[in-house]
Amino acid sequence: MEGRLLGVRLRFDFSFFLLVVLFLLGDQSGSALFVLGAAAIHEGGHLLMMGLAKAPVEAIWFTPFGLRITRGEGPPLSYGAEAAVTLGGSAANLAGALLWSILPLPGALTFSAFQLVLGLLNLLPAENLDGGKLLGDTASRFLGEREAGWLCRIVTLSLLTGLWAGGLALLRLARNPSLCLLCGYLTLSLLREG
Repeated sequence: MEGRLLGVRLRFDFSFFLLVVLFLLGDQSGSALFVLGAAAIHEGGHLLMMGLAKAPVEAIWFTPFGLRITRGEGPPLSYGAEAAVTLGGSAANLAGALLWSILPLPGALTFSAFQLVLGLLNLLPAENLDGGKLLGDTASRFLGEREAGWLCRIVTLSLLTGLWAGGLALLRLARNPSLCLLCGYLTLSLLREG
């Protein structure tokens, strides 16, 4: 399904809607709206920074692995502006976490915690996360594209190995699958890109 909003092409995968519906239906803790809200703020942070950097947005594609924002034609961004766009999502979540932590509203602390977790999680240096993109951009400046790609892949695989070990231990000891679900997501997105 496709459409346009303010000149930006929007594309929605059916699997995006399916995942959101399954997530909402399967949510027994009542936290699905907090997660979706934190994700919306995260992506809004990227879009805000793109606007401030005067980087035109051509299209936004809603996939089960997150949003893919395609830039329109324009001059390339400086390294600093590119880093600001990359870190804009986490910055929005961390600022949101601070703001919501002081608001005297029901559920505000819970929403603050979800934003904090999402903001910090995206700073991990794994491919398909903001921290991984920043690592790749920085490594490309010093090592070149090919070597930066290898470095990012090695860091991602090392990080995933440690996260899988922790996730399986958490699942076994506390019957908490959350870290395994995160690892599964990161592994699937890595395989999809690879």
